[in-house]
Amino acid sequence: MFKFKPKSVSGGSLTGGWATVDGNEIVSGTVRIGAFSGSGPSIQKESNGTLAIIKFEVTCSGCSNGQQSQFCFTNLFDDIVGMTQDPSCVNFTYTK
Repeated sequence: MFKFKPKSVSGGSLTGGWATVDGNEIVSGTVRIGAFSGSGPSIQKESNGTLAIIKFEVTCSGCSNGQQSQFCFTNLFDDIVGMTQDPSCVNFTYTK
């Protein structure tokens, strides 16, 4: 199975004007993302868009073409605990 190593985190369409949107890998395979709006706009109920843009590097030793791995969003908390994740998991296929 290949792994996703985070390279950068930035604000999405809903948080682009916020003071801070950042993230880091807290353990291998787990990225924690945090944000602070400062004087930026709040996210209105029923909004559609992105909270963060995460760029990853794919790491894999011995992967074969067509091998699949899954990326999932879990453990939403604080102000976004009730948000709907659509989709909550995405499958990726490794291609050389």
